[in-house]
Amino acid sequence: MAFLCILLGLAAKSTFAQTKDAYVLPDTYHFDREVIQVMSDKKNAADSSRFYSYFTNSGEYAGLRMQGETTNHTGWVIVTRSGNITFFKERDKTATVISMRKIFSDLADLAKWIKMDSVMAGMRRRIDGEKARSVKTGKTKTIDGYSAQEYSVTDSSGRVSLVWCAKVDFPVAIDYILNAGAGKWVPIISSKLQTNPLLQAVISAGTMVTDIQLTDSSGKTYNLLRTDLIRRAPTDFPTAGYTVIDYSNSSLMEIFHAEMRRNLKQAKH
Repeated sequence: MAFLCILLGLAAKSTFAQTKDAYVLPDTYHFDREVIQVMSDKKNAADSSRFYSYFTNSGEYAGLRMQGETTNHTGWVIVTRSGNITFFKERDKTATVISMRKIFSDLADLAKWIKMDSVMAGMRRRIDGEKARSVKTGKTKTIDGYSAQEYSVTDSSGRVSLVWCAKVDFPVAIDYILNAGAGKWVPIISSKLQTNPLLQAVISAGTMVTDIQLTDSSGKTYNLLRTDLIRRAPTDFPTAGYTVIDYSNSSLMEIFHAEMRRNLKQAKH
């Protein structure tokens, strides 16, 4: 969830045409589940980040709460079943809405104007690798009642890393991303989908990556991702006081120009 939101966050900052009917936020987002995960730094395990993800049983939306030391790093990210993603910034009380469907559509249109064969070939080499492979080991571990399957991933240098995936009974963040259009890119990027059990698991509905243990070039292992908690926890996020910046009907280029104008205007004040 965190990694996908970071990528889309970059798109939101660099990506106007206001919609005819302004995007209306619900008064409150209601969540049914809470997941707490920790991402650790390779060099310093103590330098870690804790992420709080929230999900609904209905699959209407999912959220990520970011709680930093300052308001610059505090806020929410909400993805919806309709394909929108909203970035709530606590510092200036803004809610920036973009359409993931339009972004993926724009990227597909862009692909028609550039030489995608060589680009895709390069991406496939990085993802598939001539010798890289993933294997379902058959080992499991239980996290708050959910069984996580272990996958062994061997890279082209022979280094082995471990990834655990759990099948949960609610839609997770990647489900929203894939349904918004990203799913069409998976077979294009990876030509070995049928022989990559880890990738098959990750893109399977209701599958959460719970833990990642990587092996670095020196042979040392460290935990990149750890799941501390998966629980039923009714949680509300009220949206009162937020000003909507509505890019839900805007193209990537329109968003880019609008953000440029908005940032220049703010710099003058």
